[in-house]
Amino acid sequence: MTAHERDAIRLRGTAALFAVIPIMLGFHPEDSLVLVCLRGPQGTVGPVGRADVDAGQEGADRLVAFAAAHADVVALVRYSPLPEDGVLTGLLRRRLGRLGIPVVGVWAVHDGWAVEMGRDGAHRAPIESRDDPAVVHLRAANALAGRSVLPSRRHLVASIAAPVGEAARVARAAFARAAADEPGDADQLADAALEQRANTGCVEVELAARLVRTIDGRTARDRLIARAVREPDLPWVAMLVSLAGLTSDAVASPVCAMLSLVAYRYGDGALAQIAAQRSLDHDPANSLARIMTDVMDRALPPERLTTLLGATDDDPDQADADSTGERTSLTDSRCTKASDASISDTRPLTGSTDT
Repeated sequence: MTAHERDAIRLRGTAALFAVIPIMLGFHPEDSLVLVCLRGPQGTVGPVGRADVDAGQEGADRLVAFAAAHADVVALVRYSPLPEDGVLTGLLRRRLGRLGIPVVGVWAVHDGWAVEMGRDGAHRAPIESRDDPAVVHLRAANALAGRSVLPSRRHLVASIAAPVGEAARVARAAFARAAADEPGDADQLADAALEQRANTGCVEVELAARLVRTIDGRTARDRLIARAVREPDLPWVAMLVSLAGLTSDAVASPVCAMLSLVAYRYGDGALAQIAAQRSLDHDPANSLARIMTDVMDRALPPERLTTLLGATDDDPDQADADSTGERTSLTDSRCTKASDASISDTRPLTGSTDT
């Protein structure tokens, strides 16, 4: 079973809840406030959102919008050594209360234990639950998708950062050779990269350079994105992470924008945020990264991205036949406006967002 197919998570107790939060975020949170969305009468665990504990009003705005889109009730988990409740926690309690979204619990996590706010230290729970079936299932699905839980958000940022030192020199040479050659077939290159990532855990730099060059073209990029959302059993997110980590900042914007969309589509909002930011840091005009930032700011359900695929999903061959820019692509204004349409209530319940 792949990560996006997990329709619901039902956990046994708070220890299991604390255990799945890093899996859903993709890293162990530090100095963070995590909002856990719960839905339905049984309190099924939905997406999780994270903000820095000192994010203030802006962090509250984002998390409130996230809760309004995805939650019937919420739980708040603060990862910080500070004993007090915190400004952000207070803002969220008040804002969510005005929206009629109950807060069923607030916990402070530190040094391997979670203490429910408002109670003394005797009411504490461990933050690990190795035997809960849902936790075991999530860990297995994460591994099958080629992903691991990283020690911190900093490590997640580093996982798609540009190469440095000797690795950067080797990458520059490979990208120079790719630029001098004719572009390869996007599908064949992607198939080879997916196979390498599945078999070895990485993508060779020569192949990465040739594939990144094809992603720089809108038609090839849109075609591969359409494939990625139709092929959940292949390690698209992990493969794109490998590409981003081999690409210098000067040419990384297109592949990071594509990674942002594919990661968000499969519920990895933290990675999607980081990838979109890297894309915009080095090309503020990248249309796809700007669309993804807007999608995440609005807390739109990941399935809603299917609308953005337009013609590339319906008829990829027609997309290839028309290179004049007349067709609808992911960065056309008509697709951007589609985000204003009504959205489905069908949402992946294992996603995450990061602010």
